[in-house]
Amino acid sequence: MIELLSGKAGVLTGELQYGTAFGGSKVTDMSQILIDHGFSYGGKDMLTSGITGEPLEAYVYFGPIYYQKLKVGRSDELTRGNADELHSTW
Repeated sequence: MIELLSGKAGVLTGELQYGTAFGGSKVTDMSQILIDHGFSYGGKDMLTSGITGEPLEAYVYFGPIYYQKLKVGRSDELTRGNADELHSTW
Protein backbone atom coordinates (compact mmCIF):
# COMPACT_ATOMS: atom_id res chain seq x y z
CA MET A 1 0.00 0.00 0.00
CA ILE A 2 2.89 2.37 0.68
CA GLU A 3 4.15 1.80 -2.85
CA LEU A 4 0.69 2.52 -4.26
CA LEU A 5 0.36 5.79 -2.33
CA SER A 6 3.84 7.01 -3.21
CA GLY A 7 3.44 5.99 -6.86
CA LYS A 8 0.18 7.88 -7.20
CA ALA A 9 1.59 10.92 -5.37
CA GLY A 10 4.69 10.84 -7.56
CA VAL A 11 2.62 10.80 -10.73
CA LEU A 12 0.53 13.73 -9.53
CA THR A 13 3.52 15.90 -8.55
CA GLY A 14 5.96 14.73 -11.22
CA GLU A 15 8.56 13.98 -8.56
CA LEU A 16 10.32 10.79 -7.51
CA GLN A 17 8.80 9.25 -4.37
CA TYR A 18 10.45 6.39 -2.50
CA GLY A 19 7.66 4.05 -1.43
CA THR A 20 9.05 1.09 0.46
CA ALA A 21 8.71 -0.03 4.05
CA PHE A 22 12.45 0.47 4.56
CA GLY A 23 12.46 4.26 4.61
CA GLY A 24 12.03 7.15 2.24
CA SER A 25 8.82 9.09 1.72
CA LYS A 26 6.43 9.29 4.65
CA VAL A 27 2.86 8.02 4.31
CA THR A 28 1.48 11.24 5.83
CA ASP A 29 3.29 13.32 3.19
CA MET A 30 2.00 11.08 0.38
CA SER A 31 -1.55 11.23 1.76
CA GLN A 32 -1.39 15.03 1.90
CA ILE A 33 -0.33 15.18 -1.76
CA LEU A 34 -3.32 13.00 -2.70
CA ILE A 35 -5.70 15.23 -0.70
CA ASP A 36 -4.25 18.36 -2.33
CA HIS A 37 -5.03 16.90 -5.77
CA GLY A 38 -8.60 15.85 -4.88
CA PHE A 39 -8.03 12.16 -4.18
CA SER A 40 -8.76 10.07 -1.10
CA TYR A 41 -5.92 10.10 1.45
CA GLY A 42 -5.82 6.29 1.54
CA GLY A 43 -5.59 5.73 -2.21
CA LYS A 44 -9.16 4.44 -2.57
CA ASP A 45 -11.14 5.80 -5.51
CA MET A 46 -14.79 5.59 -6.51
CA LEU A 47 -15.16 4.34 -10.07
CA THR A 48 -17.93 4.95 -12.58
CA SER A 49 -19.37 2.28 -14.83
CA GLY A 50 -18.26 2.77 -18.43
CA ILE A 51 -21.50 1.20 -19.65
CA THR A 52 -24.22 2.88 -17.58
CA GLY A 53 -22.37 5.92 -16.20
CA GLU A 54 -23.51 5.09 -12.66
CA PRO A 55 -21.04 5.07 -9.77
CA LEU A 56 -19.90 1.60 -8.71
CA GLU A 57 -20.74 0.56 -5.16
CA ALA A 58 -17.16 -0.20 -4.18
CA TYR A 59 -13.94 1.66 -3.54
CA VAL A 60 -11.02 0.43 -5.56
CA TYR A 61 -7.30 0.79 -4.82
CA PHE A 62 -5.38 1.52 -7.97
CA GLY A 63 -2.18 3.23 -8.93
CA PRO A 64 1.17 2.61 -10.58
CA ILE A 65 2.88 -0.43 -9.05
CA TYR A 66 6.07 -2.07 -10.29
CA TYR A 67 5.89 -5.86 -10.08
CA GLN A 68 8.92 -8.05 -10.64
CA LYS A 69 8.61 -11.81 -10.56
CA LEU A 70 11.60 -13.93 -9.65
CA LYS A 71 11.89 -16.73 -12.17
CA VAL A 72 13.92 -19.85 -11.55
CA GLY A 73 14.59 -21.80 -14.70
CA ARG A 74 15.29 -25.47 -15.13
CA SER A 75 18.96 -24.80 -15.91
CA ASP A 76 19.28 -23.01 -12.55
CA GLU A 77 17.94 -26.08 -10.78
CA LEU A 78 20.45 -28.34 -12.51
CA THR A 79 23.46 -26.19 -11.57
CA ARG A 80 22.35 -25.88 -7.95
CA GLY A 81 22.81 -29.57 -7.20
CA ASN A 82 22.74 -30.69 -3.59
CA ALA A 83 21.75 -28.01 -1.09
CA ASP A 84 24.68 -28.97 1.17
CA GLU A 85 27.27 -28.32 -1.55
CA LEU A 86 28.22 -25.05 -3.19
CA HIS A 87 28.30 -25.06 -6.99
CA SER A 88 29.31 -22.27 -9.30
CA THR A 89 26.67 -21.26 -11.86
CA TRP A 90 29.23 -19.53 -14.11
